[in-house]
Amino acid sequence: MNLEEIGSFKNKVISKLINDDNILDVLLGDVDDIEDPETALLGKDRSGKGGCVFKYEFVPDTQENSKTFLCVEVVPEETNGDTITDMTIYVFAYCSKDLMQTYRRKGQAGTRIDILVSDVDKILNGNAEFGIGPLEWVGSSIYKPAQPYYGRMLVYRVGTFRRARR
Repeated sequence: MNLEEIGSFKNKVISKLINDDNILDVLLGDVDDIEDPETALLGKDRSGKGGCVFKYEFVPDTQENSKTFLCVEVVPEETNGDTITDMTIYVFAYCSKDLMQTYRRKGQAGTRIDILVSDVDKILNGNAEFGIGPLEWVGSSIYKPAQPYYGRMLVYRVGTFRRARR
């Protein structure tokens, strides 16, 4: 694992998430009326401006419209061996409190964030596409980036090969 690979690792995780119909539904609602869902998710020119999916821990300004957000951060962790690096993946899912109770999906109970993190976990937990072996769920916690937002942080870990020494 080279540190230069952090960006491509994030891209892979985010791509997996935003190409899921259930996650699109929670974040954007009915996408039939949206010309370009990817721009609605990632923002204009993938800059994040106006979007709701970020490759870092984004904290919205207080003047933002009520939205649901999904952010991903990846941190390589030091390990004892010379060949493996543990990658820790943080997923932040949160929305304005006025949206929390407004989302329902047939067959699922809970708040908008409960459903969103369930969808994320179905994609990531045990997924073997990201490293050596499957992603392993480490835990979750309540996440409150700023008023009036509320959500949950999910943490996953996977081992990857460390770069060869020169």
